Amino acid sequence: IHRTTIQRDKMQMYSVASGKVQITTGGQTVQLGPNSAFPLRPGERCMIENKLYTEATLHCTTVDDYEMNSAES
Repeated sequence: IHRTTIQRDKMQMYSVASGKVQITTGGQTVQLGPNSAFPLRPGERCMIENKLYTEATLHCTTVDDYEMNSAES
């Protein structure tokens, strides 16, 4: 089990390179496999679990200067 650290001003993008993992964030749980990805927006945190006997490899990319863009009407 891996619990991510909250990044208040950074966007994180996780991608699953191999294996299968279960992601829990915001009260929702999803299963992801190879070539899947999921974002963590600033202030969010998640729990990543590998419930299989095989290894899972994830990559995390952190964007320092992340700013939410809102559509202007």
